[in-house]
Amino acid sequence: MIAPQQDPSQEAGDDTTTPKKTTYSDPSGAIFSMYITRALKFDDENVENWKGGADSILVFTGLFSSTVATFISMSYPNLQQDPNFTTQSILAKISQQLSNVTNNGISPAASPSDQGPSASVVFVNSVWFLSLVLSLTCALIATLLQQWARRYLQVIQRNHAPHVRAHMREYFYRGAGKYRIFGLVEALPFLILISVLLFFTGLVVFAFPTSHTVAFVTLAIVAICVVLYIALTLMPLIHHGCPYYTP
Repeated sequence: MIAPQQDPSQEAGDDTTTPKKTTYSDPSGAIFSMYITRALKFDDENVENWKGGADSILVFTGLFSSTVATFISMSYPNLQQDPNFTTQSILAKISQQLSNVTNNGISPAASPSDQGPSASVVFVNSVWFLSLVLSLTCALIATLLQQWARRYLQVIQRNHAPHVRAHMREYFYRGAGKYRIFGLVEALPFLILISVLLFFTGLVVFAFPTSHTVAFVTLAIVAICVVLYIALTLMPLIHHGCPYYTP
């Protein structure tokens, strides 16, 4: 007599009829925790670099802007019309009218021409104002970068499950790259460089009418600084081990 076969699900004391679900991954497991640990360390270093660069920019732009503003306060009055010249023009017109009444056949004296500010004065004030605006703009962007960096760390360090924090960190990190935050940090020193060059250009032109010697000495020093900056910029491209790096 052949014995009936036993159901495999009932062998070895297994009396269950529904299969067990197998968990392939745990969202709160060690993988996400390891990712968060390394990502936060990387982000902390980046944010510290942002803050350090922003602090340096704020200090420099504060001192530089005060210097430019001092020179503007000296040069800006040259754009305004001399009140003595206005008085002379009025007196000349009165004298001309009286001369026309008393001496009909005699040509009146020529009134002084209305002379505005010279081209050099207009140029100097233009480049100095532009330099000041660029410097203050850099200070404003540096302040905003500090606020954005603090908010970035606050968002990704919130107390959520590891897999939620990992997704949030990746989302905001990609957003920072998409909206060129890293490029903005690198662009600030370049804007400051343009602002400084504009100020030096105006300084040389400002010195020429007073003293050519002072102007040429200033121009020589500015030229040396520009050549040195260009050399420091090109050296890392020629020698990869060169520690100098300029934006």
